[in-house]
Amino acid sequence: MFAQIKRLLTKKFALFVEKVSFQLIGVAIILTLLKFSLTSILISMLWIYVSEVVWFFHPKTRADESVSLFLLGMFTLYFSSLPESASIALILKSFGILLLIVGGVRTIWKVSAHTAGTSFMFAIASMFGHALLSMFALIILPIVSWSRLKLKRHTLMQVIVGIILGIVIPILLI
Repeated sequence: MFAQIKRLLTKKFALFVEKVSFQLIGVAIILTLLKFSLTSILISMLWIYVSEVVWFFHPKTRADESVSLFLLGMFTLYFSSLPESASIALILKSFGILLLIVGGVRTIWKVSAHTAGTSFMFAIASMFGHALLSMFALIILPIVSWSRLKLKRHTLMQVIVGIILGIVIPILLI
């Protein structure tokens, strides 16, 4: 009986991590880049709402996921030309390129976008000296990786390659 409850709780927790990991990454990056202000809080709330809508319409096939990542990557690259801050523009460009690369790889092999995004947040926070965000990303990276494996969404190698891409791309581009 306890084994069944434990199994159910761990799967529910893994599903929760799967759902909120992109929300947490987005909010953490927004609050770090824009500092704590009314604007950053409103943008964070909008991010959470949009990610809920995207989650509802989440692509069901790997090909659909690749198209979604390509589109998101193109939009991110487009919006990277808008900020006046050179550092924010570089972060957006490297994130857009990461999304394009992960989307491209996913057409032939299902690399983990969740771990790529989380490790990207760690790399960016470390490079720009945001110790708190860096520690946060380092703490949730193993949890996100575990959830991808627990839910059998990825193999260990797909999770590891996602982590490597998320760290290497910003280092090469910034």
